[in-house]
Amino acid sequence: MSIPPGPKSFDFDQLLQAQYQQLLARAQQEASPDGILVVDHNNRVKSWNRRFLELWGIDPRLMKGADTQRLLGLVLPQLADPREFTKRLEHLYRHLEEAEDAWEFALGDGRVLVRYSRGLLSSDGGYWGRVWFYRDVSRRVRMERELRAHRDHLAEEVAQATHGLKEEIARRQKTERQLRDKEESLKAQARHLEETNIALKVLLNQSAEDRRSLTSGFRANLETVVLPYLEELASGGLSREQQALVRVITDNLEALVSPFVSKLMEAHPDLTPREVQVADLVRAGKTNKEIAPLLGISARAVEFHRENLRRKLGIAGQRANLRARLLSLK
Repeated sequence: MSIPPGPKSFDFDQLLQAQYQQLLARAQQEASPDGILVVDHNNRVKSWNRRFLELWGIDPRLMKGADTQRLLGLVLPQLADPREFTKRLEHLYRHLEEAEDAWEFALGDGRVLVRYSRGLLSSDGGYWGRVWFYRDVSRRVRMERELRAHRDHLAEEVAQATHGLKEEIARRQKTERQLRDKEESLKAQARHLEETNIALKVLLNQSAEDRRSLTSGFRANLETVVLPYLEELASGGLSREQQALVRVITDNLEALVSPFVSKLMEAHPDLTPREVQVADLVRAGKTNKEIAPLLGISARAVEFHRENLRRKLGIAGQRANLRARLLSLK
C-alpha cells in the first residue's frame, strides 16, 4: 500500500528555496564593494555587511538591536559637516518615496564617501524600510583634485607663455614700425639729397658758365685795354731787367685767364702762392737764374721751391721732368 506525498514535502521545498535566496542575498551583500545598511520601517537595523563596518570603523557587536539614532551617535563625530548630513537624512525620512543618488561628503580624516539610498516600498505603496549604500571614492576624488591642480598649473603656464608671446609680438611689431619709419625717413633724406645734388649740379654748371663768361670778358678787356700798352711800354727803350719784368707782368696777366692756375690749385690746394709763381715760370720755360731776379729771390730759393713742387706733385725722387708735369695740366 503506497502512501501519497503529504503537504510537508512541499513546505520543505519552499523552505529550502527561501533559505537559498537568503544565502544568495547575503553573499551578494558581503561581496559588494559598497557598505550596505538596511533598516525597517521603525528605523531599526535589519542588515549590514562587513564593508559598512570597515568604512565607519564600527564594532559589529554594537550593531545588534541598534537603530538609526544609535548609528548617528557613532557616525556624526566622524563627519566634516555633520549638520548637512543630518539635514539630508531628516529630509529622506520625511519623504519616504524619494531616492538619493550619489551624494558626496567628506569625513574628518580626509576620506570622501558617496551615498545612495532607496526606500523599500511594496506594490501597494507601503513603506517597509530603507537601504543605504556607502562607497569610498577618496582615491577618485584625490586623482580629480590632482588632475585639476595639474590642469590649473598647465593653464597658468599657457597663460604666461601666451602673455610672453603677446609681448614678443608687440615688441616685434614696434620694431617693425620703427624700421618702416626709419626706412621712410631714409628715403625722404635720399630724395632730399638727390634734389640737393641736382640743385648743386645746376649751381656748379651755372658757376662754371659764369666763370667762363667772366674769363672771356676779362680776356677781351685784357687784350684790348692792357696788353697793347704793355707791348708799347716794352718797345720804349727799357733796360733788359725792365723788359723781363714787363714780360713777367704780361705772362701773369695771361695766366689769370688761363685754366692752368685754377687747375693747379684745384689739383693741389696745399701749394703756397710763391710755389704757384715758380710753377707758372717753370711751365713758361724759365730757368732758376731767370726766375730768381723776376721774383726777387735767390737761385737757391728757386731750387727749394722747385723741390717742394716735385714733392707735392708726386714726382720727388723720380726722373720725371717738372716742366713736362706742369704742361700736362693744361
